[in-house]
Amino acid sequence: MKIDLKDREWRHIKVGLLQSISNADKCSKCKFEDNPLIKELLKLHDKIAVAMEKDKDKPKSDPNDPYKRRYYASKGFYQQLTAADMMGLKSETSLVHYRKKGVLKEGIHWIRTVGRGISYNPEKCKQAIKKAKLGY
Repeated sequence: MKIDLKDREWRHIKVGLLQSISNADKCSKCKFEDNPLIKELLKLHDKIAVAMEKDKDKPKSDPNDPYKRRYYASKGFYQQLTAADMMGLKSETSLVHYRKKGVLKEGIHWIRTVGRGISYNPEKCKQAIKKAKLGY
């Protein structure tokens, strides 16, 4: 189970765990090191601390996330139908045809995205197709 809490809420949980450890130590007759409840609470506290550290180090947004269609559009990549329309082609099948022939290369002319699968860069595609038709 995953819980999405804010940093402040996680800090409150950590303080609550430390208070529980302190209370268990005062009330129990066992030594601090031998008490199984204290050991479990300390493990849980450490898990939360490690997760919070990892979360701090993680970047807030990944520019290569395939769901970020705006990012790819800002780089000049558009979904198949839109790109074909921008190039003056009737359908996206010609783009697929040139891609399968090896004229359009991945990362330069097209990239994989999650939405409809592949996004094309119309300007670069147009130049590559023109070169392929002319033969140089």
